[in-house]
Parts: sequence; C-alpha cells; structure tokens
Amino acid sequence: MMKIFQKRDEYKDKGRSLGLGGNPDADWKIMFSIFLFLFLVALVYSGITFINVMSGGFGSQMVDTAESPVDKNFLKKNALYYKNKKDSFDLLKATKETVPDPSI
Repeated sequence: MMKIFQKRDEYKDKGRSLGLGGNPDADWKIMFSIFLFLFLVALVYSGITFINVMSGGFGSQMVDTAESPVDKNFLKKNALYYKNKKDSFDLLKATKETVPDPSI
C-alpha cells in the first residue's frame, strides 16, 4: 500500500534542499557561505557604483547656460508663502486657549 503521508524522519532524508536540516554545523556553514556571497555581491556593486559616480559617468551632466532654468520670482513667491504659513502657525502656538473648562 502506498504511503500518503511520509514520516518526519523520511521527509528529512529525502526533502533536503542545499543540504539543510541534516546537521546544525553544516547548516551554519551553508548559511554563512550564502551570507558571505551576498555580502560580497553587494560590496562589489557598491564599489562599481561609487567609481561611476566619482568619475562623472553616472547621473546628469552639468550644462552651462546663459539663462537660469529657475524662475526667481516664482521662488520668491513660494518662500514668502511658506514664511507667512510659519508666522501664522507660530501665532497659533503662542495664543492661549480660550475654551472654558467643562468640568467646573
């Protein structure tokens, strides 16, 4: 008769992937090896990216133009808007509450 469910020990012997589950020492060696491999991949990728950024081959190029692409009047208007917002917020923080205490 065919077994529908395997016993736990049989599953351990037949179902190992990468050798995990057989021996705790082997498990730690496998996990450490995988971690070390992924760490080295990340380190190499970071190094390549750093070299590309420092050499100027990564990102946008700086272009000198006669006109500024930024509208200075728009920036002044935005700065004034947020300064007014800050002032109104500071005024709200400074005013004392005038709501009466309902417990009295």
